[in-house]
Amino acid sequence: MKNIALVYDRLNKIGGAEVILRQLHSFWPQAPWYTSVYQSKSLPFTHSWQIKTSFIQSIPYLSNHHELIPYLMPFAFENFDFSSYDLVISISSAEAKGIITLPQTFHLHYCLTPTRYLWSHAEAYLNDNQFQWLKRFGRPLVKTIHNWLRRWDLIAATRPDAIITISQHVRRRIQKYYQRDAQVIYPPVEINKFTRKQDPPPEAKTGYYLTVARLVPYKQLDFLINAFTHLPNQQLIIIGDGVDRRRLQKMAPTNVIFKGFVDDQTLISYYQFAKAFIQVNEEDFGIAMVEAQAAGIPVLAYGVGGACEIVTPQTGVLFTEQKLDNFLHALAKLETMKFLKTDLRRNASRFSPSVFRQQFINTVEALWNQHIQKLKITSM
Repeated sequence: MKNIALVYDRLNKIGGAEVILRQLHSFWPQAPWYTSVYQSKSLPFTHSWQIKTSFIQSIPYLSNHHELIPYLMPFAFENFDFSSYDLVISISSAEAKGIITLPQTFHLHYCLTPTRYLWSHAEAYLNDNQFQWLKRFGRPLVKTIHNWLRRWDLIAATRPDAIITISQHVRRRIQKYYQRDAQVIYPPVEINKFTRKQDPPPEAKTGYYLTVARLVPYKQLDFLINAFTHLPNQQLIIIGDGVDRRRLQKMAPTNVIFKGFVDDQTLISYYQFAKAFIQVNEEDFGIAMVEAQAAGIPVLAYGVGGACEIVTPQTGVLFTEQKLDNFLHALAKLETMKFLKTDLRRNASRFSPSVFRQQFINTVEALWNQHIQKLKITSM
């Protein structure tokens, strides 16, 4: 393969997929990136990348508020021309998989999840504050747009020649919504940086539990905060920011501390000196749970989704229901257990960048060879 292009939904904020994008760029540093919108100030690590944006980039205001125009995103990706490429890799949790390629171009899709706001979490997203503007136009119009986007998304999901995905949990979701199978290649997590010893944060003197997340409704941090109202002698540190921060802070007791966004060194320090990391919502994968184990601390997690693939009996405890008694029982159990840092870090190493690189490159090469053979057969 000679000409390769990479496609991502939008490059306008740092998110969980950042480490995936960086890894893929390191594999093919000359490959251009196609995306709907791009904000270079938000993503300084992309300054040397070759970025090609859609027509939405030129629309004032909307390039920073893509959530207002979901109905334009399909057109943004369908209008890109990939006729000069041998291989196109789309990384997406939304519309990027809907690009149109010629038969001789191989389109590989790395599916982060089937479009969340259309399928698995449709109701939660429509009830999210950022989507309240939709209701002003009336429910019939909202329903019409939503149904149209669903139909387009199902068509878009047929366009990739092959799909890989981030977890068995998401694989099952792809099978459910798209009726397609996918190979699982876990995302890379920068394991080594979490093993570098840091100075303890001030809260290390009294001890604390830790969670790291975007402060948005589907992360269900209100459940966790409520649980700590029943644990007045325990301290919870929350790292992250988001649209839900003000609401969560209003309901939080004094033993819950919000740190907002922090730099890498501070984040690693909070990981390393925590009693345990807590994950209370369903995650497609759950990079933070891997980071915590790499830092040498166990995980207490809601036992669905990616947590079931990341947390083992030697590295943490899973609770089975999002109920207060169930959570408190699991936390009490975790406090009686001893965890070895060697076990924690060994488990985390399954998700290292080197493992990801080997699996991803080998998969691309195997799929490309199959594609070439099919082209030869059809041309005979």
